[in-house]
Amino acid sequence: MSGEFGLRLTLGALLLSGLRSNLPLPPGPKPWPLLGNITDLPPEGQIPWRHWLKHKSLYGPISSVTVLGQTLIIIHDREAASELMEKRAVKYSARPTGTFANEMCGFDMFLVSQQPGPRFQSFRRLAQTHIGTSKALERFSGLMDVEVGRLLVNLVDGKMLREPDGLEHALHMSTSAIVLRILFNYSIDYHYHQEHDNNGDPLTRLNDQVMASFSEASLPGRWLVDMIPWVKHVPKWFPGTGFKDYAGAALLNNRASAEVPFRFVKQTAATRPGPSMVGDLLRARDAGSDVSEHDIKYSATSLHAGGVETTTQMLQIFFLAMSMYPEVQVRAQQEVDELLRTSGADGGEKKRLPGLQDRSKLPYVSSLVKEVLRWFPVAPLGVPHLADAEDEYRGYRIPKNAILLPAVHWFSRDPDVYHDPETFKPERYLAPHSEPDPSSFVFGFGRRICPGKRLADEGIFLVIAKALAVLDVSKALDEEGKEIEPVFGHQSSGIVAHALPFSVSIAPRSEAHAELVRELAVEHPLGQGDSKSVESLLNDFLQGV
Repeated sequence: MSGEFGLRLTLGALLLSGLRSNLPLPPGPKPWPLLGNITDLPPEGQIPWRHWLKHKSLYGPISSVTVLGQTLIIIHDREAASELMEKRAVKYSARPTGTFANEMCGFDMFLVSQQPGPRFQSFRRLAQTHIGTSKALERFSGLMDVEVGRLLVNLVDGKMLREPDGLEHALHMSTSAIVLRILFNYSIDYHYHQEHDNNGDPLTRLNDQVMASFSEASLPGRWLVDMIPWVKHVPKWFPGTGFKDYAGAALLNNRASAEVPFRFVKQTAATRPGPSMVGDLLRARDAGSDVSEHDIKYSATSLHAGGVETTTQMLQIFFLAMSMYPEVQVRAQQEVDELLRTSGADGGEKKRLPGLQDRSKLPYVSSLVKEVLRWFPVAPLGVPHLADAEDEYRGYRIPKNAILLPAVHWFSRDPDVYHDPETFKPERYLAPHSEPDPSSFVFGFGRRICPGKRLADEGIFLVIAKALAVLDVSKALDEEGKEIEPVFGHQSSGIVAHALPFSVSIAPRSEAHAELVRELAVEHPLGQGDSKSVESLLNDFLQGV
């Protein structure tokens, strides 16, 4: 009987597989013989989400293209994205096994590109334990307050803001400082950083290079070698093989980004007070833990790589939005002021700044954080998922090894979900509107959701709440004193989106607020950091390769 049942089950599975293979792919442009839809990929320099958005109008919310046998499924439907990548996560949690990004550049060592399996589970478990919950982050709240305070000092001082891209540099440095302290108990030397064109800190510089490479290397359809893998064997001297030099440089940077901070922690953990993820894991190893050095190195550098650039871009959008929507800024400041008045500050003076402990009492500010996430999703096409089994959805065939692109930018602009979606309106998340929280899609889907989501969320809230307490943001003025209208838009073609350049004016709300920030500078002076010593470690690593 059991044999008969097994035979029926096998025949049923084969029949179902055959039925699925006869289903049509999601609609899309007509392919060319052999080459498929190679001419329908985003042209060089065009922003990919804009290119694929045209498919929604032409072919519906789920469309596809196939290039040299590789199928891309573009999803402009939040329900479909949830069904496939969350409810059917067992089939859709893999990543594309890109020859270029993974095999040649080495990004398969990073959590974002790893395939499901023991190492993937180990990385996520380490991240969840050390930074994945508010409870885990409590021990870092003090250092986060200090670094955000230093950001306010830099913004009020104004020297950095007078430089090209000064605001982005200030936000980038602050975000880097927080992440590096949490992961490695590493302190950026602010003076060293500024003396080297605001990009002097070696770990910050290295991480920027890693993320720039990842953003380009991981784009589906960007590299010929992903579609024709044997191209990787073509000699370097052959025309059109510049991608090999690019991959070699990326691989070296990726290895350095994992190895150098790990060596730093090994040298300093025994003598330096203060918690850090890597320091704690090394001490656990000494006490008998079976976590490997490889997992410690690459789980930490994965979090570093994924956390800085994206958070910096989100914070930039906050300052841009405040300059464009002054009424939002005023309402948020009023909420912060009321909190501080009722929590013990005399005469309305701001004797303290808001912190994470105040979040539940700042519903409008919390909604403002959500609106920053929605208004400019920093990964507008998410990070691609891979179907590791044949499947069917809404009568369409999803082939094994198809790449799924969730149109996150469209999810944030769907007028059936968000009223007046192009307008920055934090109140949309409050009663009676109660529109959906965008964090359900901007941080990824299912088993691939960003492991640093909690750290990013709390860090962004902390910067926004403290900035609202002491700063006024307004439109910049030209030489004639006229307001410069900022332009809201995208400028990059990689996985991580960057806003178009903009200028804003940032000033203390009053002399009392300026004095409060100056007190922060006295309370937490900028001492000598670790940049110089790690620069030496980096040079030693590169010379030893």
